[in-house]
Amino acid sequence: MKEPSLRKINAFCDGRGFSFFNIFGKVTDGQINIGNLHSGVIKAFHRHGRQKDFWMCLSGDIHVVCMSPDLSEIKHFYIGEHNNSVLEIPELWWHGYTNVGSKTSSLLYWVTNEYDPTNPDEERLAWDHAGKEIWEVENI
Repeated sequence: MKEPSLRKINAFCDGRGFSFFNIFGKVTDGQINIGNLHSGVIKAFHRHGRQKDFWMCLSGDIHVVCMSPDLSEIKHFYIGEHNNSVLEIPELWWHGYTNVGSKTSSLLYWVTNEYDPTNPDEERLAWDHAGKEIWEVENI
C-alpha cells in the first residue's frame, strides 16, 4: 500500500523575491484549489476512494495528520514557509490539518479528480477520532 510522502520543493530566489515552478508536475486532470485556515482551527478528517491529494502550504505553517485506511497507523507532517514541500496523500488515507502559527495559513492543493457534488468521493470522521492529543505539538 502506498503511504503519504513528502517531496522537497526548491525556491528560485533573486533580488525581486522567490518563485516555485512546476510544483505538482504535469497536471492533466482534477482541479487546483486554495484554502485558508485561521490560527487554532483543526480541519479533519476525511478521505477519498478514487483521488490523490497533493498539498503545498504557501504561507504560514501547518501540521498534517494522515491515518492509514484501517486507522492502524498515524503519520505527522509539518509543511509551510519553513519547510517548502509537496505532500502526496494517496487514495483511502484519512487526512486533516491544523494551523500551527499565529497567522492565517494558505494551502494550495491539487486533487486528481474534479469535485462532483452529485457523487462526492469523500468519507468523514470527527477531528478527534484518534484523540485530541494527536494535534498537540510535542515539546522536547
